[in-house]
Amino acid sequence: MRHAYCIIAHNEPEVFKVLISLLDDERNDIFIHVDKRSDITLFNSIRTEYSRIYFLPKRIKTYWGGFSLTKVYLRILQYAFEKGEYKYYHILSGVDLPIKSQDYIHHLFDVKYPGKEFVGIAGKEQDSWIRARAGFYYPFDKRHNFQRQGSPWGRLMYRIQYKLVAIQKRMRIIRSTDHFAMGPGWFSLTEPCVKYLLSHKKCILNRFKYTTIADEMAFQTIIINSPFRSKIFDINDQYHSCLRKIDWERGNHKGSPYTWQEEDFEELINNDEYCFARKFSQSNIEIAKKIEHHLSHYK
Repeated sequence: MRHAYCIIAHNEPEVFKVLISLLDDERNDIFIHVDKRSDITLFNSIRTEYSRIYFLPKRIKTYWGGFSLTKVYLRILQYAFEKGEYKYYHILSGVDLPIKSQDYIHHLFDVKYPGKEFVGIAGKEQDSWIRARAGFYYPFDKRHNFQRQGSPWGRLMYRIQYKLVAIQKRMRIIRSTDHFAMGPGWFSLTEPCVKYLLSHKKCILNRFKYTTIADEMAFQTIIINSPFRSKIFDINDQYHSCLRKIDWERGNHKGSPYTWQEEDFEELINNDEYCFARKFSQSNIEIAKKIEHHLSHYK
C-alpha cells in the first residue's frame, strides 16, 4: 500500500527540492502546505516523475509555537486521508530529509514493523514543561515567532503574554494537564491512527487552542490515551520512536535544532535507528546534495 508524505514548508526551497527528489517514488503520494507568507512559486514549480504531488489549495500563515501549526497538521492529514488509503502518513517539515532509501523505509514500515505508531513520547522529566505550556491560556499565536525574530513588538508581546500567565497563576486559573503527553512534532502514523485523530479534531481544536507549542502535545496526548498506545514503537526513547534524528545539544539558544553540515554525512547515513533527519539549510546545501547523490544509487 502507498505512503502519504505530508510536508509543511515555509522556506529553504533548495532543500525542499532535494526532499521531493528523495520522496519521488511510485509508492508515495506527496501532500504539501506552503506557508501563506511564502512565495508558493518557489515550491509548486517542482515536478515529480513517479509520485503524485498535491498542494493544499487553502494556505494559512503559520507561526512556530502557535496554534496555527496544529491547524495545518489537521488540514494536511485530513486532505491526504480524503485522497485515498495509505499504509502510513509521514509528517515532515520542508527542511527535513530522508536518510534512508525508499526501499529501506517501505520495508521497515510495511514488513519489519507493520502497524507500529512512530510517534515520540517524552518521559516524566518533561511534566513540568507540559504544565507550563498547557496549564495556562496563551492568547497570542504569533508571540514565539516574534520573540525569535527579536523585534521590539515581539518582545513586548512576549512580556505581555507572560504577565497574563502570572496573573492566571495568582488567580489560580490553572487548566488541567492530567493525562497529557508531549514529544517531537514530527511522526509517522498508520491510517487507523490518523482516522482516530481526525475523529477527535473538535477536541483538539477546543482544548489546545490557547496552548503554546500545541503541535508537540495535541496528537501525542490523544494517542497516549487511546488504544494505539500499545502500538507506539519505542515508548522509552522519543526520537528513536519517531525515527527522526534531531540534534538539540548542538542547536542554538533560541530553540532551534542543529543544522547538519557536510562533515556530518557519515553520522547521518551510518545509523540503524533513524529514517529521517532535520534540519537542513541551503546555506549548507552540500550535505543535502551529498545525501541525494548517495541515495540515488538505491533507486
